[in-house]
Amino acid sequence: MPQQKTQTKKVAWDTRRSEISRAAATLIKEKGFNGSSMESLARKLRIRKATLYYYFSSKQELLFETLIEAVGGALSRVEKIAKSDASSREKLRLFIIDHIESIVDHLEPVTVFIEEGRFLQRQYREKYVVMRDQYEKLLRAILTEGMAKGEFRKVDPKISGLAILGMCNWTIRWYNPEGSLSAHDLAVQYTDLIEKGLLLKGKKK
Repeated sequence: MPQQKTQTKKVAWDTRRSEISRAAATLIKEKGFNGSSMESLARKLRIRKATLYYYFSSKQELLFETLIEAVGGALSRVEKIAKSDASSREKLRLFIIDHIESIVDHLEPVTVFIEEGRFLQRQYREKYVVMRDQYEKLLRAILTEGMAKGEFRKVDPKISGLAILGMCNWTIRWYNPEGSLSAHDLAVQYTDLIEKGLLLKGKKK
């Protein structure tokens, strides 16, 4: 029984931390990291600031948790895509679809990940950079593999990868979740544009 109670408490703890993290993402997206405070977040959540510090030791830790929530699941999914037996073209298509859907489904934390990560202090920033670089490396690996297999024309994988991510990430600036364009439809259009720039002649369908 004690072990079960401990597990129940941990689930409740993690759930509450996640709720706070999402609320923080909304606030930071609206006001920016420097324009947000633990006090304003406590007011938004209608809790005491002391309660907030019970779950997070600092605003830096809260920002880091928000960033991890944005990228953690996406990273594991993209790793599976990159290691799959699919063609490089299919891997790229799946990568873009997952990336766009992740942005749209988690618009606020992803916006914070893209825009506010630079404000992390060193102890958190180093972990953040490792995850960000790992994600970008997986995309470059897909592009490099595609070139080696003759599916993609020869391009600089680093520049091409950054260009793809830049185009996709700009979605945070203009996408309206209540509009007529779904995340999947948007991803399909992006994929078509990117493929036409990468595929060798005779590979297009």
